[in-house]
Amino acid sequence: MSNFEIPKTHRAVIVQADTTVKTEERLIPTVGENEILVKVSAIAINPTDWKHARRNTSPGTILGCDFAGVVVQVGPNLRVPVKVGNKVAASLRGGVDKERGGFAEYVKVYADLAWIIPEGTYTFEEAATIGIPLYTSVIALYGPNGLELPQPGDVNPPAAGTWLFVYGGSSSVGQYAIQLAKLSGYKVITTASKRNHKLVKSFGADLAFDYNDPDVVKNIKEATNGSIRLVYDTISEDYTYPLILGSITEEKSAKISVLHKPDPETVEKRQDIRWLETFIYTAYGPTVNTKNNEEERAVLSKFLWEKLPGLVRGGLKPNVIKEFDGGLDNVGVALDYLAQGKASGEKIVYTL
Repeated sequence: MSNFEIPKTHRAVIVQADTTVKTEERLIPTVGENEILVKVSAIAINPTDWKHARRNTSPGTILGCDFAGVVVQVGPNLRVPVKVGNKVAASLRGGVDKERGGFAEYVKVYADLAWIIPEGTYTFEEAATIGIPLYTSVIALYGPNGLELPQPGDVNPPAAGTWLFVYGGSSSVGQYAIQLAKLSGYKVITTASKRNHKLVKSFGADLAFDYNDPDVVKNIKEATNGSIRLVYDTISEDYTYPLILGSITEEKSAKISVLHKPDPETVEKRQDIRWLETFIYTAYGPTVNTKNNEEERAVLSKFLWEKLPGLVRGGLKPNVIKEFDGGLDNVGVALDYLAQGKASGEKIVYTL
């Protein structure tokens, strides 16, 4: 138990039957094995949040994935050395469970899916952005179902001048993917709207191209001498695949990490390509409606506890933040903002 005074109830953002969200009073969740209870200071909004609310409605569930705050209680048999009073950030799958969700005053989460915020580095608002975006990049770049690249600091870095193509560099995921790839020793080429080229280069991209440019494929191939063999598609929609396929090497051995594989016809065009599909929630399990992949979980947890604090101290940049007012009661406004496609190169954050 802790010295913190934990109330019996708290407020949480609940998915409604009509696909809206509403702040309601809930009992404080009970922590179990390898779980911690966090008093939340800041939350960050992701596209998956509005999609869970509007498309995959599970009435009565707590919405939200990413948050940061202070540990106020720990359960038994923790996998990692976290203590009451630690400042942490974490991520989980919201919108599927009536007791576990990130948009709440108190959140229970698996301890090994949290990470301790080094003193003197990130604010709670900045730390909250390291959730879905960075966790997804870790699994896609380093996981057993991803590209399996060398991690920052590994003894076997890539050959000098090896390109990694990050499609969607200005997205929240892309901003972290670019930084991790550079820290792993790769040269990074990325796509973004022209207004975000300065942004993606500030995160370390060597080259940036406008995906709206009719000559984008030709320009990418010329810039890289047609040598791209590694791709991380942070968007993974029907319109991204033709650009990627046109930009990579025509030789065999290309690998493309995607959120979901393209249609069979697209796959058939290049049978030599290894399409690597990653789904971040399989590393978060076990949760409601989510299978558990212990190999991915181990890679992610090890990165969060052994690599991430040092990278944060070394200058890993958080997402560009756009703060909205109103706390939990105003989350619906941010969901509408994202659903309408208004966000570009920014992460919406609320302070509680």
